[in-house]
Amino acid sequence: MERSLSIYRYIRRLYRLSQKYYVSQTEYPELTPADLQLIKHIGFHGEVSQRHLSEEMNIDKAMISRTLQKLEARGYLVRRGEEKDARSKRVIALPPAVDLYKQGQNLYEQFFDRITGEVPPDDLALFAQVLEQILGNARELCRQTSDASCQPRRASKAGKENVSGESAGQEQVSEESLTNMEPSSPYAEKVPGKEEASS
Repeated sequence: MERSLSIYRYIRRLYRLSQKYYVSQTEYPELTPADLQLIKHIGFHGEVSQRHLSEEMNIDKAMISRTLQKLEARGYLVRRGEEKDARSKRVIALPPAVDLYKQGQNLYEQFFDRITGEVPPDDLALFAQVLEQILGNARELCRQTSDASCQPRRASKAGKENVSGESAGQEQVSEESLTNMEPSSPYAEKVPGKEEASS
């Protein structure tokens, strides 16, 4: 049990440090870290349904709608009604969002190339294999359970709880964040640079 928790902590810290590095290398004063996460996810897909974003990124529908509205006004995306149901929206990345995604990919590659440069290739291959197995186990667990932790959660009326069910400012690590470094929830990690006291 303790070993599993240690692995989880290492993964969280590695993720936070990668985000801290990304933010340190970019300048988007008008965007929060949460905005950046969402834009990169949309830039990765190019076009995606608003419903998919809510479900995939574990964000309340009302919250993601407000965030997308803000980003649309700033020229990062456009939303269009579905042909069969105008109430359902398609989110389309505009060039600034695609450029931001590509920039992020390059920065993440730089980050991981630098921190793994002295690790033997065989060790990296084994590490990737173990992570892939753990990821597969996590996917299967979420398929088998009806636990709310695997489903999108709604923010409390008081506004004191975020979509992950944790107190405001706390986060959860998403599957895509840990595999492709395309963080799937813009509300999924602490503001880069603010490490936990235990880090």
